[in-house]
Amino acid sequence: MTGQKKSTWVGKSALFFAAVLAAACSPSKGAANVPQGKILLIVSPAEAHVYVDEKLQGTAAMFGDKPLLLPVGKHRLKLKAEDYFPEYIEISVTGKTNTVKVDMRKIPPPLVP
Repeated sequence: MTGQKKSTWVGKSALFFAAVLAAACSPSKGAANVPQGKILLIVSPAEAHVYVDEKLQGTAAMFGDKPLLLPVGKHRLKLKAEDYFPEYIEISVTGKTNTVKVDMRKIPPPLVP
């Protein structure tokens, strides 16, 4: 390869790499257009960990009167707290605010013989 042909090839490769990198790093336009809905969680105990589709969202107390924003559609809600039975709830998120109220059941202490 001559010096001029090599530098043109290297320049084109660098330009291609930069374009691919820019496309990979830019936010997806489709994600911004996904319809969202709100779920207001009222959970006892407040320290229960809230999972949506197996991803930890925080504790129920963190949401308070602030709803959880989720894409419209079906989701699996899991609530876990120490000394309580876990709760699993299928929720359907619509374009409006829905309320989910859960009073978790306490695990009874073991029976002593």
